[in-house]
Amino acid sequence: MRFRTTLLLAGALALLSLGYYLLEIREARKETEKKLAAFDEGAVTGFSIRRGERLVTLTKDEGAWRMRQPVEDRADEREIGSLLGNLTRAKIERTLDADKTALTDFGLEKPAIVLTVNRKDQGQPFILEVGGPSPAGIAVYARRHGESQVFLIPATVRASLDKDPFAFRSKAPLAFDRNVVKAVRLHTGSLRIRLERREKTEWRMTEPAAVKADAAKVAALLLALTHEQVKSFLDQPPPSLKSLGLDPPRGEITIGLDGGAEATLLLGAHKKGEGVYARRAGAPAILVLKEDFLNEIPERVAALRDRTLLAFDQGQVAEIELHSPAGRILLKREADTWRIKEPEEALADQRAVGDLLWDLSRARVKDFVTDRPHSLKPFGLDTPAVRVRLGDASGKALASLALNRAPKGEGSYVRVGDTHGVALVESRLYEQLSKGPSAVRFRRLLTFEIPNVTRVALSRNGEEIVLEKRKEEWALKKPREGKAKYSAVLDLLESLRNLKWEKVMAKAPTDLHRYGLDKPAAAVTLTTNDGKALGTLIVGTTEGEFAYAKMEDRPEIYAIPSSILKSLPADPATLLE
Repeated sequence: MRFRTTLLLAGALALLSLGYYLLEIREARKETEKKLAAFDEGAVTGFSIRRGERLVTLTKDEGAWRMRQPVEDRADEREIGSLLGNLTRAKIERTLDADKTALTDFGLEKPAIVLTVNRKDQGQPFILEVGGPSPAGIAVYARRHGESQVFLIPATVRASLDKDPFAFRSKAPLAFDRNVVKAVRLHTGSLRIRLERREKTEWRMTEPAAVKADAAKVAALLLALTHEQVKSFLDQPPPSLKSLGLDPPRGEITIGLDGGAEATLLLGAHKKGEGVYARRAGAPAILVLKEDFLNEIPERVAALRDRTLLAFDQGQVAEIELHSPAGRILLKREADTWRIKEPEEALADQRAVGDLLWDLSRARVKDFVTDRPHSLKPFGLDTPAVRVRLGDASGKALASLALNRAPKGEGSYVRVGDTHGVALVESRLYEQLSKGPSAVRFRRLLTFEIPNVTRVALSRNGEEIVLEKRKEEWALKKPREGKAKYSAVLDLLESLRNLKWEKVMAKAPTDLHRYGLDKPAAAVTLTTNDGKALGTLIVGTTEGEFAYAKMEDRPEIYAIPSSILKSLPADPATLLE
């Protein structure tokens, strides 16, 4: 009994599977029947579009599309891809039976457009006749050649076909694979430039000077040569090309490729409002290029030169030596911490040193003054005002610079390493490198993170103010109690954390009275949540823009901005909500 039940269930399952399979086949067949063109666009080897007396013919040879009629030329791969995509994705929206008289109503007695598609391994071409639009205008009437049925298909199919030959021609001045370019030669007027690729993204200029080229500028030039720039074609040029600036050409760009092949664009006249006339070497057609194409053609050698002032790896720098009118500075990195070694041993401001290296790595040449100066004296680089040397952990030089001010505020003259070339950079770099030891010295008097502070004790004009934090809320404890403004306390702590001394007034003074520190005008102590004091700042006499100050546990006396006193509240009421 059990065996019989099992057999019946198995049979039912088999019938169900067969029914599902047949249903899938039927649905798949229905989908295929709905498709206007039941073939893959990759199988297309060529096609033609007839619009009245006009015929456009395109073929695919060795993976590349070419136009054969009305002219011989490269084809626009993107335009062809869009057309074939629209065709192979199109669905039949409705099927109509039509006799010969009805064909006139559908615009199919004499079709506006006839598309003939040749496919790989197919003897008979696919022929589509396209008629007029439906009343709603969102579809068009069409039929497959030799069939009686008329279809309504998306209007996008007709839109893809109803175009002038220009749409199907390549609008790129030249055709080449940018990844296999080995060299570029550019001749315009008296300008002669030769570029060679050394690495995938590294270019060198070999003519007129052996220097590094700007890879981004070279890439932009190659991109302009291979992207849509053609406005129109003159397939029947005038008898004389002199009027177009092409006899002789006013310039030429030659691209050298792997294997020795070359592609050359001859440049002619630029006529404002019309465009730039050009011609591909070996081809008769004249190209009229967009005027902004000239934006990528350099007018000077400097336009294609790499403007990076110094090329170095910041992670390798372990020594910085600076000579400037403010004195000599020697910085060394010890266990990832920068320290000043000369003119005196001190902790460096890590952020300031990082900013210095960042600015050096990001510095760009404003202008290339000369590559072969007769003398460095006119630029003040025979005895430069500022010198920089970067070294690695072993002391080996990684990069060096010499700078001097240029006249009339133009910037600063600079010479890199042992090269003789002179360049111009922005004045800001010179100013930063001339600030002196204090600019890179750690000058914060109180070192702390704001979230770690839980108590502030402030003495001002003989009155004591105490603030305490409990569960992220600040409260005033002295001289009276109350809820404190969180923003007011935060502003106070920010001012103290960012406070830096401007000058060391005395290293170990015996007379505090002179600086008003025997009876300070203000004192502030910060404490952490574990009761540890972060330090006590004492502020004495004010003189102009500066006030004298010291840390309670250190002997040095500093000049600090007197504006800090405005940040230290004298009235506790200003701290209350």
